[in-house]
Amino acid sequence: MKFKKIVYVGYFPLTNVIYNDYYFEALLQNNILVEYLDVTALFFNVDLINEFSYKDTVKISSYKDLEKYLIGQDNSQNLYISFIGYEWRVVKLFRIFTKHKLFTGVFGRGAFPNIYDSTVTKYIFNIKNFGLNRLSIMVKNRLARLFKIYGYVKTYNYIFRAGSDGHIAFGYGNDIDLLNAEIINVNTIDYDKFLIEREKKEAFKDDYAVFLDQYFPYHPDTIYFNIKTVEANRYYSELNAFFEKFEKRTNKRVIIAAHPKAAKYNTENPFNGREIIFYKPNELVKNASLVLTHNSTAVCFPICYKKKLILLTNEYLEETFLDYKLSLNAIKNASGCAIISMDSEELNIPTGINEDLYMDYSYKYLTSEASEFELSQNIFLDFIANKR
Repeated sequence: MKFKKIVYVGYFPLTNVIYNDYYFEALLQNNILVEYLDVTALFFNVDLINEFSYKDTVKISSYKDLEKYLIGQDNSQNLYISFIGYEWRVVKLFRIFTKHKLFTGVFGRGAFPNIYDSTVTKYIFNIKNFGLNRLSIMVKNRLARLFKIYGYVKTYNYIFRAGSDGHIAFGYGNDIDLLNAEIINVNTIDYDKFLIEREKKEAFKDDYAVFLDQYFPYHPDTIYFNIKTVEANRYYSELNAFFEKFEKRTNKRVIIAAHPKAAKYNTENPFNGREIIFYKPNELVKNASLVLTHNSTAVCFPICYKKKLILLTNEYLEETFLDYKLSLNAIKNASGCAIISMDSEELNIPTGINEDLYMDYSYKYLTSEASEFELSQNIFLDFIANKR
């Protein structure tokens, strides 16, 4: 066996989603120990509701506690897998990992097409829209990357990568990691769900469109990472006005695929009574005739099922999220999907898809030729058990 224990490291408390998506049960059933090293207290003061109770969660309240924990481990038998995007704020944490010569890994999945044409474009955009404070952060992040180049911070030993560009997802210096790490090809979480669902018998098709909700007004990350977001009443009012126009002109009803963290939808329906369904974006997309969303990572599903995809925008969203328009255009350029402004009276529904671009998107951001027919869980377990 290559490793006897997997230690997942996160700067947020353990959730049920993480527990399921990163194979805790499967690892335990294969006699591999699993711990969750919760270093939230080193970076944030925000408590996460609905923390998943797991007996082998270790909460770290100081760097002294972290040092003590690592000294007490048999690190020749452990693989530390980071859920933390590498950037300047976490250099001290990763420096400690370097000092203790840990075997480290990371999942490079959930990447999006690059919204900037070049590094210069990125700097100009951020300085123009966010000022000198953002410039300071960008310079610090460049310094964090240099720490990897010169070995002050060790690069990852293993990268579990979904798509040829999957490494973009795990932070600064990923290009340096890529030069030194062993690459294990896996899939995104949603792609694995697609593999499972596509084998099931197709349900009766209703001519509906599904909206992949992102819970913009209330998403916990906006509080956790202090991100500016939209005002709820205005956002839902404008979205519902578009849905009404869409339904009248297409004769397709809109079903809401709720974001999994959308707790408020359990007690209120901000979509004017439209049907809200939790935890089934995969199934809903599979049987839909068309998919609506913003810039959700769940675009995986319409691309995998080869469904027509429309990204929704308007002036309010573009004013609130300053890089929002750039992100939509990046997805459009990579996949050939359509963008519709909810403010416009025009409603240009695409008549088809660009299959070549959909396939290219899949291999860049979702899967690989080596993993496209195999579940990531099996690939990961075989690697840990030294079977591949």
